[in-house]
Amino acid sequence: MPKKRKKIRTDFRKNRAPKTRRRDWTRRFAEGSEDAEDTLRVERISGKGEISRQRTVVGEEIPDDMESPLAVRPDVDPNTCRPGLVLAVHGRLSIVQDTEGNIYRCVIRRLLKTLSTTERGVVVAGDRVLFQPIEGSSENEGVIESVEPRRNTISRESKGRRHVLAGNLDQVLIVAAAAQPRLKPELIDRMLVTAAQSNLEAIICINKIDLVDPADLQPLIGSYGRQGYRTLLLSARTGYG
Repeated sequence: MPKKRKKIRTDFRKNRAPKTRRRDWTRRFAEGSEDAEDTLRVERISGKGEISRQRTVVGEEIPDDMESPLAVRPDVDPNTCRPGLVLAVHGRLSIVQDTEGNIYRCVIRRLLKTLSTTERGVVVAGDRVLFQPIEGSSENEGVIESVEPRRNTISRESKGRRHVLAGNLDQVLIVAAAAQPRLKPELIDRMLVTAAQSNLEAIICINKIDLVDPADLQPLIGSYGRQGYRTLLLSARTGYG
């Protein structure tokens, strides 16, 4: 049974808070500054405290033990919204597939973008969302209204903030080139650690095997095999593997 929707006081992004008002109006007025006369038109006189960085949202609080970019799931109209899967995110646009296989180019509801989050973005590939198609659009456009909690994520740190790369994964496929550019085991290791942190199965795929002698890769493949990782040798050019 779904939880009852209610009005929730929640934080929104601090970079959207109004700028602090100027504090030198008395001195500027005493000095006869011309712009002091425009105070009422260009400045708020009332103070702006921490409460101004919050807003009331109608929706459902998301428990702390659930993986979600937001603390609140805003209420949406189930009669106009459709469930969808985010296939990719390109800047402000998200490519969403509905349950019938139709593809939509969606923007994110402004409310979702203004709510406070510790992540770089609200929507990532793999997210389950509710979106509303835009009526009259000839290019299958829509608006993402809500993001469902995630089963898991794979992420990295970027400039002190968590950058989620994808959500709701079943396994991780790590693709590397055997040559051109050179094989980088240290990069594969980083991806393996990231997958292990999210308790995800990882499979290593080494492409361009036609450019090297496969025997030269056996020590590396054996090392990964002893750690329990499966390694596949492929060649997109020849179709090998």
